[in-house]
Amino acid sequence: MTRSSAYCGECNSRIVKQCPNLQCVECKKWYHSNSCTKITEVEERFLVEQKKPWTCRKCKRLTMNDLNDRRASSLGINRHNSPVPVGKDLDSIYSLLLELKTEVSVVHSDMIEMKTSLEFLNGMYEDQRQLNKVMSDMIEETRHENKKLREEMAVVQSKLMEMEAEKVPYC
Repeated sequence: MTRSSAYCGECNSRIVKQCPNLQCVECKKWYHSNSCTKITEVEERFLVEQKKPWTCRKCKRLTMNDLNDRRASSLGINRHNSPVPVGKDLDSIYSLLLELKTEVSVVHSDMIEMKTSLEFLNGMYEDQRQLNKVMSDMIEETRHENKKLREEMAVVQSKLMEMEAEKVPYC
């Protein structure tokens, strides 16, 4: 399925005719098949070959919530936002599985990004820790040098006082 003069409902960039695209049967918006819908080529091929309708994530959530609310209200149950499909409709179950796969993929991507961030931050922490150790060593060396300088200064002051006391007038 392709569309040449539409914009993607997810990323708002132009839909290119040569790229695979899907149109949502609910909102009628077009989406980039792989990058914006997060479905695999196999899933896309299945949808196209079987001429199965495809629903975007936003519309799926709305549709599932409406179905669940109607069923729950008919049963006298208050179930909000439950993703359980009505009955044993295989298309509903398959759609739900595709949505769950998308959600898991997004969570997985987020986890990989977080892991990369944590590794980067850990590296920065280790660098900072080593820098702090070097600075700590330098501070300790400076304290030791200051102590020696104070001792030497005390000796010089003591000698200066002795020389002042022994001051012999020049003739």
